[in-house]
Amino acid sequence: MYPYMQEQLSAMHRHELQQAAEQYRLTSNFAHHRGSAIHRIAGILGIFLVKTGMKLKQFELRASLQGA
Repeated sequence: MYPYMQEQLSAMHRHELQQAAEQYRLTSNFAHHRGSAIHRIAGILGIFLVKTGMKLKQFELRASLQGA
């Protein structure tokens, strides 16, 4: 094979590999970002549920004290 053609083929191959690596990096970052967003939302929801449960427990305790 001629050196010029081999150099061109090698450059094309490197470019394809770089594009594939960039695509992998982008999809990996997106999946990680989406996963962390889900964790954040789950944490916020968990805190909300715990606080709501505490308020209900206080309300229940007050109601039982007033009724007694």
